[in-house]
Amino acid sequence: MQDHAHAQYTNGAFGTAAGTSVAIGSGSGANAANASGSAAVAIGSGATATGGPTSAGAIAIGSARAGTAGTPFQNGAIAIGQGAQALSTNPTGGTSPIAIGATSNANGTGSQVAIGDQAVATGVDAIGIGGHANAAGVKATGNESTAIGQSSAATNTGSVAL
Repeated sequence: MQDHAHAQYTNGAFGTAAGTSVAIGSGSGANAANASGSAAVAIGSGATATGGPTSAGAIAIGSARAGTAGTPFQNGAIAIGQGAQALSTNPTGGTSPIAIGATSNANGTGSQVAIGDQAVATGVDAIGIGGHANAAGVKATGNESTAIGQSSAATNTGSVAL
């Protein structure tokens, strides 16, 4: 079976797609939707979904960034929301970071989860749930930490903040 990429355009500008990926969005240059790697999907102006050489299923919706180029075995990085980022820095992969909400951030070497506006989960396998519009949201920066609730912070290894 042959790989097929699809780029859809609106307002006269093209998104870019490579491999078995799909890019749908308006804008040009840095604002064009961009999808690369296996089964990557980018939807929206400025959305970027990137898979590594053996990655699959990066999804970016709404000027968000999901996936990290060159990172193997990154399975299903998901970023949804204006400025959301789900990026792996693990050189050996095995991660699936998830960021949902405006400027939410699920970056690092584990499978971080950040849900809510301004939510941050950057510790290894950290979970941060709870947003705060136009201000700092929940922060789970300690490894294996969990922070739930508006503006709560779990900063130490294994810590829980409610």
